[in-house]
Amino acid sequence: MDFFRNIETFVSNLESFKSLVKFSHEKGEITVSGVAGSLEPLLLYLLNRITGKPVFIIMQDEEQAEFFSEELNAFSENHSACYFPGSHEYGDTSLVLNPAKEGHQAEVLGNLCSGSCGFIVTSFSGSIRRVPEKNLFKGKTVVIKKGVTISPEELVRNLTDFGYTREVIADTPGDISLRGGILDIFPFYGSHPFRVEFFGDVVDSLRKYNPITQRSTGKADSLTILPSVQTWKHSLAGIDSYLPENTIVYVKDREHVQKNAEELFLKHKESFEDPSEFFGRLRNFFTINCSSLKGHNTKIDFGARSVSVPEISPGSINRLLEKKAENSKVYICCKDRREKEHLLDFLDLTEKDTSQIKTGIGPVVSGFEIQDEGFVLFTGQDIFGKKRRKRARPVFKAGIPIHEITSLKKGDYVVHIDYGIGRYKTLEKIEVDGIQQECLAIEYEGGDVLYVPLDSVDRVQKYSAGEGAHVKVNRLGTGAWERTKAKTKESVKRIARELIELYSKRRLEKGFSFSEDNMWQRSLESSFIYEETPEQARAIEDVKKDMESPRPMDRLICGDVGFGKTEVALRASFKAVNDSKQVAVLVPTTILAQQHFNTFTQRLSSFPVKVEVLSRFRTRKDQQKIVAGLKSGSIDIIIGTHRLLSKDIEFKDLGLLIIDEEQRFGVKQKEKLKALKKNVDVLSMSATPIPRTLQFSMTGIRDMSLITTPPRDRLPIHTEVVPFNEEIIKEAIENEIDRGGQIFFVHNIIKSIYAIEKMIKRLVPGARVVSAHGQMDSKHLEKVMFDFVNYKYDCLVSTMIIESGLDMPRVNTLLVHRADKLGLSQLYQIRGRVGRSGKRAYAFFLTPPFHSLSRGAVKRLRTIEEFTELGAGFQIARRDLEIRGAGNFFGVEQSGNVDSVGVELYTKIIEEAVSEIKQESSGDERAVKEITAKVTCHA
Repeated sequence: MDFFRNIETFVSNLESFKSLVKFSHEKGEITVSGVAGSLEPLLLYLLNRITGKPVFIIMQDEEQAEFFSEELNAFSENHSACYFPGSHEYGDTSLVLNPAKEGHQAEVLGNLCSGSCGFIVTSFSGSIRRVPEKNLFKGKTVVIKKGVTISPEELVRNLTDFGYTREVIADTPGDISLRGGILDIFPFYGSHPFRVEFFGDVVDSLRKYNPITQRSTGKADSLTILPSVQTWKHSLAGIDSYLPENTIVYVKDREHVQKNAEELFLKHKESFEDPSEFFGRLRNFFTINCSSLKGHNTKIDFGARSVSVPEISPGSINRLLEKKAENSKVYICCKDRREKEHLLDFLDLTEKDTSQIKTGIGPVVSGFEIQDEGFVLFTGQDIFGKKRRKRARPVFKAGIPIHEITSLKKGDYVVHIDYGIGRYKTLEKIEVDGIQQECLAIEYEGGDVLYVPLDSVDRVQKYSAGEGAHVKVNRLGTGAWERTKAKTKESVKRIARELIELYSKRRLEKGFSFSEDNMWQRSLESSFIYEETPEQARAIEDVKKDMESPRPMDRLICGDVGFGKTEVALRASFKAVNDSKQVAVLVPTTILAQQHFNTFTQRLSSFPVKVEVLSRFRTRKDQQKIVAGLKSGSIDIIIGTHRLLSKDIEFKDLGLLIIDEEQRFGVKQKEKLKALKKNVDVLSMSATPIPRTLQFSMTGIRDMSLITTPPRDRLPIHTEVVPFNEEIIKEAIENEIDRGGQIFFVHNIIKSIYAIEKMIKRLVPGARVVSAHGQMDSKHLEKVMFDFVNYKYDCLVSTMIIESGLDMPRVNTLLVHRADKLGLSQLYQIRGRVGRSGKRAYAFFLTPPFHSLSRGAVKRLRTIEEFTELGAGFQIARRDLEIRGAGNFFGVEQSGNVDSVGVELYTKIIEEAVSEIKQESSGDERAVKEITAKVTCHA
């Protein structure tokens, strides 16, 4: 960190900074200007370090505030910058924060009460939000530690008042679960849940636990539960009442901040306080108003300005650095060793610094220049691209076995890997060797009961098979279950061998070995504005490794909408183009093709790459030019619909085929794809792959990468399956319009789509409603979609043309007519069109009366209502496999084997068979402790 310390020393020795420190010892107000790039957080960080005073910072909007707090925490070792969320966005009329952000508000107020905030960063809306009076908030705070006396029931009541939800198992933030003398709490803030054990009304122990395995991970000294800020309606105050008297206040562009605050206050006086009163009280503190422009009232001008790199090429950047170095010392700050090595390679520099240009590693995000001081600072991100935004990274993932346990009902069939099929009874607490354990009770034939401790619950799966399957409950201690598994495994080995041979033929074909990453590839990747999630980074490495190998790639990327699949595809495409190969990106709809074209064009704008889009939106003349360009090789990347499969399409040198939403293409289209695929690397992407594709991937016959980390602040979609009802439709549309959002109404019958449009206009007279479907003139359809995106309409009535790819964050209510007619994958895809912002989204699946629905439709609709958590696409695809029956995918002769052990275990047996055939290690041999007991059944 010596390099960064040199930058700190330079800033702290500025005369302008020394003047700021002097002013900070008095109350009053000063205006500063000439603050640019990361000089801004660096000034405040040093001011706090030198004076020891906390700093309250008001930024222009939420994104600025959150990013600013991240920068401050990167500078300080104790990460004492607290971000206090305001409303989601300017103009958001609901002003209801999601539970995670509300938890952050409470956490910041708690930290202010305890004096542990070095910096408090908020937006204009956060600064004027009414909060509970400080003393009352402290009085309501609950501290749990060993020896404290409080009844479990009273604690549950308090937590419910704070906005917590009582569940069977606490495995997501905001959950609580009381089972006898054990209370599990997963706080809204923080990354770990806690388990409180009581002896009567006294806390006997407090431990952290892993919500996936439900196992304890270690003792905890104490747990502080903070009251809900949103639900507090009386005895309200301003956030400034929590600030220590010596706090330094910093306001970014005060006039702009105050103007926006006043507009917000006029709309929502019940939630916010009068900005004139709030800003008037700031006179009690030393306040720094930072202005973008130098004016007559400016006290201190730092003279800094932002730096810019006009062109991302080694020659132009080196010329820029040499010119700057003529009159200034030039620093280039990289975020880590990898970026520094990339920079040195890109600019052909050496580790040895010159006297005028120095490179190093530090937490600075954005550079700045102070000409009068002869100082210029660039960062790796200034040189390679945009600022990075960190994605939220959940510590725990969904879709593990414990999730299935929470949905079990008494009498449901379950499969224990070692003991077979039984009936789930209940969760029971039993004592073994003086230790109480929470166990699943599973009843077998003859009344025997198997007790499975929660820490071994991964051995249990919910039984599922095709419709009409006959379920036979096993008897413990007979050996029948082991014989059934052995018989199934022998049968499976035969079909597994056939499937492996089928895919091995492709693996034996010789493909093209792409080169390792070059400086252009690294430059593109550095310009990605997000920090890659672990799974996304793994998927990218998997794809690169496949592309660099001599055999053709055939990989499936499975991940939900917005989880980063497109970035994986884009990097793979650029890698192919770098080796002078062409890339074809096949998508199911014209709208998605256009969206991908916009993304690829924007990301690759700094590189000599020709990207085109081919769909029915293009004129005949344009299409002819594109076809000729593909044949001549002048087009590097083509993005298109099934038009790419036409007979007139001929590539000069196709190297990579990317198939987005593979499940949307029919049998005939896939036959045409086979002709394209020969000796070409293939990358398929889907949120809900078709069951056969999924099965091949799950069993190791086909390569698969999973991406399960959601974007920042994404919330699960509230989902309801309801009979068609005009009142529900009216209320859902009115509620969304009232909070400034938009609505999708999906009606998949073109001839009656305009009747639905008239119905909505009748139900909600003030709503601006428009219709769209695939048979419309392309220009008219394009205009309708463009106008809807630009908020000229409130509600879009459409067919399934919106199913794939659309990115419209303002649309947060979805109604689907005749949802019983849609497949499970379609239901999930269409639900993914909403909930793409930080707001809570709502999906209503409208059906005829429930008694008239088929069993298959009921199962599909129950599944879509059950799986609402983020990243559920993979589980939806697996459930689709269960509902439709395995015989469709493994051959009818395998159905009996599937029914005898269930889909989950059958899949595991295939995995083991495939592993054995590949001479890999066979199944899981670890020992598992079980507790069995003979229980007498009474009629």
